[in-house]
Amino acid sequence: MLPRALETARAIKDDEYRAEALVGLAPYLSEILPEALEAGISFRDEYYRAKALVSLAPYLPESLFPRALEACISFQDKYYRADALVSLAPRLPESLLPKALEACISFRDEYYRAKALIGLQSYWPQILPEALEAAKAIGNQQYRAEALIDLAPRLPENLLPEALEAAR
Repeated sequence: MLPRALETARAIKDDEYRAEALVGLAPYLSEILPEALEAGISFRDEYYRAKALVSLAPYLPESLFPRALEACISFQDKYYRADALVSLAPRLPESLLPKALEACISFRDEYYRAKALIGLQSYWPQILPEALEAAKAIGNQQYRAEALIDLAPRLPENLLPEALEAAR
């Protein structure tokens, strides 16, 4: 029954409605998640690809994370790329952490670099130094303050003075 529901969802011509159908089916698609992932990341519009990927992320088995991470990295829109990377972070296999970290650091836009690193760092504390450096490098005072506020609860005591100095 579920493969048939996925087929029906994939046949929907409108990107928005197709994405909504996939989002709605995601919790029930465990045996056909590879197909759902491919359907979700095949949308022409990055908005719908990102929406599908973010919705499917909590249900993906470890074997599909390399493909999902590749899809995240392929987004041209920095917002969608950062959002999708952060959505994968809670269950990202440790073997993919270097690639995810590289994707975060590769953002040219300092705000999205910090956003992605801070989101990833929430689940992978070993990248805290990179996240703090990215936050400190944000030129816009408001964005730098927001990033430092997000990091503050997780900073070890020895890094608090550095964060405080960056906030000044």
